[in-house]
Amino acid sequence: MPQLLSSKNLLLSTRPLTVGVISQPETLAEVLAQSPAQRAAACDLFELRLDLLKLDTAELRAAIPKLDLPVLLTARHPAEGGQGTEAAGGRIALLEPLLDLASLIDIELRSAGDMRALMQKARGLSVGVLGSFHDFQATPGDEVLKGAIEAAQTFGFDAVKLATYLNGPDDLMRLMKLLTGHRRLP
Repeated sequence: MPQLLSSKNLLLSTRPLTVGVISQPETLAEVLAQSPAQRAAACDLFELRLDLLKLDTAELRAAIPKLDLPVLLTARHPAEGGQGTEAAGGRIALLEPLLDLASLIDIELRSAGDMRALMQKARGLSVGVLGSFHDFQATPGDEVLKGAIEAAQTFGFDAVKLATYLNGPDDLMRLMKLLTGHRRLP
């Protein structure tokens, strides 16, 4: 299936994108029961959390083209909110068979070294690769966040995603300042 929208266009969007996260088989069924117009009105792209969906590849290959919107594939490491194996090979096994149906994939920065071959394969298929960092307890200090951005650049990610817990308005202000303060990835 050709990509519905190029990953480059998604990553260079001039407006915030709405991501519909599908993490349960029931949610996928509900979304597929909607009309294409309803799906397009609800979000710009769908993130399929493969580590949570736990559907077989054949079911997913049949469902993804019916979504009619760009798809971001994710198989999260347990330390960053995933369910399943810590071994990169287990997450690669979820992602790789569906790469040709994806617009984007999300790889945690912690897994970049172990998932380099998958990242290269994705790029060969014109699938964008996001490097993600998650902290569900706090917004880390600027040095940690800058380090995450630098790691994403070092590994050649197309964009970086910083997902942190905001303990107050100062955390939000620090994130905004960080993202406007220097040359960065999308």
